[in-house]
Amino acid sequence: LYSSAASDVYKRQDALRALLTLRSHLVNTRQRLGGAVQGMIVSAPEELRAQLRELKGKALLARMAAWRPDPGRLLDPVQAVKHVLKQLASQLQDLDRQIKDTTDQIQQIVEQVAPTLLAQPGVGPWSAAVLLCCMADPDRIRSEAAFAKITGVAPIPASSGKTTRVRLSRQGNRQANRALFTIALNRLQHDPRSKTYYEKKQTEGKSKPEAIRALKRHICRNLYPTLKHDLQTWLDKP
Repeated sequence: LYSSAASDVYKRQDALRALLTLRSHLVNTRQRLGGAVQGMIVSAPEELRAQLRELKGKALLARMAAWRPDPGRLLDPVQAVKHVLKQLASQLQDLDRQIKDTTDQIQQIVEQVAPTLLAQPGVGPWSAAVLLCCMADPDRIRSEAAFAKITGVAPIPASSGKTTRVRLSRQGNRQANRALFTIALNRLQHDPRSKTYYEKKQTEGKSKPEAIRALKRHICRNLYPTLKHDLQTWLDKP
């Protein structure tokens, strides 16, 4: 039987898994719909493309959503394309709102269970939630090496001939591996220490992908005690 605190953590992890599933569905749907919109813009009549050429992101969607096509002239290609792009832009805006709302809900849970993890450089609500769900019970994953194996960043010998090298595992939880990759990219942009570590690996002769993989392993080593501490703190609450 689980303690009340442990049961509370597991319930929150179940809630996170459900919200992560919803967010993944929304993001995938948005990507497909966004691709369809871009394809239609490319083939749209020139007078419409001229209105959209300098716009991006939210401004582009706002312009298309504000269009007022004539429903009685849909045989006109300009009016027909306007109508379709207006509908698709409105759907994209709605998806953006749903993704933001779901991300905010994920963040509210993570802030309660793993606030220290969320405060680490490069760690956002989504990546924190994925790692939190991957970690589950801190007593089950007893070492940083075990956590690295589960997240797919454990080094595996890959030497050949006179070349001595290792690669990271392609097994483990791929969502957790992706979360570490996202954190690595964020840290390379905003964390000087991670950038220094990455450049050091390159000076040692590693390629860019190899340096990224080494940085992911370094981040795993760095985040494991933080994640375990947050979970254990929550479990120890009276």
